[in-house]
Amino acid sequence: MRIAAPTFALFAVLAGGCGSGVAGSVTEPARRSAQIEWNGQGADFGGLSGLLMAPDGMSLIAVSDKGLLIEADLIRHADGRLTGVHETARHRLTAPDATVLFDKDADAESLAMLGADLLISLERRNAIWRYDAIGAVPMDVAVPEGIATLQTNSGIEALTTTPEGAILAIPERSGALERPFPIYRLRDGVWDTDLSIPREPPFLPTDADVGPDGRLYVLERHFTGFSFRVQVRSFAMDPAPMDGQLSDMRYDVPPVSDLDNAEGLDVWRDAQGQLRLTMISDDNFMFLQRTLITEYVLVPGD
Repeated sequence: MRIAAPTFALFAVLAGGCGSGVAGSVTEPARRSAQIEWNGQGADFGGLSGLLMAPDGMSLIAVSDKGLLIEADLIRHADGRLTGVHETARHRLTAPDATVLFDKDADAESLAMLGADLLISLERRNAIWRYDAIGAVPMDVAVPEGIATLQTNSGIEALTTTPEGAILAIPERSGALERPFPIYRLRDGVWDTDLSIPREPPFLPTDADVGPDGRLYVLERHFTGFSFRVQVRSFAMDPAPMDGQLSDMRYDVPPVSDLDNAEGLDVWRDAQGQLRLTMISDDNFMFLQRTLITEYVLVPGD
């Protein structure tokens, strides 16, 4: 069952802080510009959990939780509105030991770029792999014990990088409803957990991206038992708060409920200078669900 939602709100903070320390906050409206269904061919199409957009928004890379990496061109109207998608290539993920992965042996969840290299997080393996080329044999990125011992099927769900070259990894669960989600950060070869984001039950992270504006955007989802509810929260990364917890304010704005199982997010800037949020849904290889690509344009505040 899908319930149409005409509005969408992006939760954002204007200054770093936590609780009463938040200096200012705002709910930024986002206008939906397009939503298309991607009907890919073959039984192995589906389950797309990670998304990377080209800087110009004209192509994408998506990864499935059964080990398939897909490249596609995007078709846009003259005004930039997304109208179609055309697959151009498929690749099976390869492990660091050169094994070709299938099904749940892969369970890839998120994509990020580190320079010219592709990063992929794998939830069940609690691993991050680094590819110097699509289809190549990756290097295993050494992860701290905090990542290696995450609970089964609740590992790194969201992966992104900063302009300075740091890797940010966020697990699907924090271990307790009142406990913030840790941000595992790799800088200069050293992992830390100096930063975190507050948990907002019942939502759980599914992806994240540091946008061209330097803010951290986190895609979150909740399964109600009948449908999925989705929200995006945005966090100021600079200046970092003294206590390390990046925080937004809670707003009583109904999250979107017609994005299906949204699991991939990319934030980019179009030719007109507008920030766009592109999301992709994981259909879980179930006929009742769909692979949707949904796009929003952030509307500047007054």
